[in-house]
Amino acid sequence: ADVVIVSVHWGQENVYAALDSQKSLGQKFADWGADMVIGHHPHVLEEIETITSADGRKVPVIYSLGNFTSTMNGEANHIGGFYSCNVVVDNATGEVSVTDEEFIPVINYFTAGKNNIRVVLYSDYTDEMAAKHGLGLTREYIDEVLRDTVGTKYVKGLE
Repeated sequence: ADVVIVSVHWGQENVYAALDSQKSLGQKFADWGADMVIGHHPHVLEEIETITSADGRKVPVIYSLGNFTSTMNGEANHIGGFYSCNVVVDNATGEVSVTDEEFIPVINYFTAGKNNIRVVLYSDYTDEMAAKHGLGLTREYIDEVLRDTVGTKYVKGLE
């Protein structure tokens, strides 16, 4: 394959940081030839980092993208997103590089009684929507979760 992307079901539900077992396995995937690792399962966001494989390649590891859509009861279970990047393959050398990395947050939105369920880009999530969210999910809380997990490097406009 020109590019190897591993999608892995791992981690512990509702834990906001990658476990040592995830970090170890992510390193193994990179050492075994993965160009990118994308994780899911914890139902909450976890960090994104770039690790170095045994042969010196830089490999992004997205430990958890959170939930895309959900009506779970925890506030953090309603923050998820997309990892966006460019994957460039040098046809002469076969070298793969990942550039222009960005995390695009989404919010699982619903009103009281878990009605009007939909996925909303965080950039479109207003204070008015927050006031009507079935769990009262505020922008301040979401910003804090994004800073503490994914980090400001990957989310545009997050200070």
